[in-house]
Amino acid sequence: MSFYINDNPAISPFSQVAQNTQPGITNNQDNPDGEARLQQVLKDNPILNRGILSNDDAFRPDKKKLFEGLKSHVGDFTDANKDPNKRADALQKLADKANEIDKDSSLYRHSGSTPGDGFLDQKSEVDALRKYSEEPVPAQKQSQ
Repeated sequence: MSFYINDNPAISPFSQVAQNTQPGITNNQDNPDGEARLQQVLKDNPILNRGILSNDDAFRPDKKKLFEGLKSHVGDFTDANKDPNKRADALQKLADKANEIDKDSSLYRHSGSTPGDGFLDQKSEVDALRKYSEEPVPAQKQSQ
């Protein structure tokens, strides 16, 4: 089983940004450049709208813990972050890590999955993302 049940960006936790409907971030009159950058990061990285990073209920039990761990490494990429530039930075870092894991040819993949296919598979790639989220944050990152 893979964690790419849902490729529909309309139900991603980031979808409101992509659809220009999230108050405070989209249609942000105070920071249109940050808003555009945030949308571009999402558009350029469809992996952010798939599987474990989507808003699919199948992944909810441990998603909060996963997201908290990821935020400690990349910054707050969630709706709670109202600064579109900082959120775009965090989303870009998250996308970079997810894409790095996706392209890792040393990880086991289920049949039909290949390195760089844009999906995180449950037993290998998602586990690698979880392990990353659970790693201690280096002291220099904690002070930033």
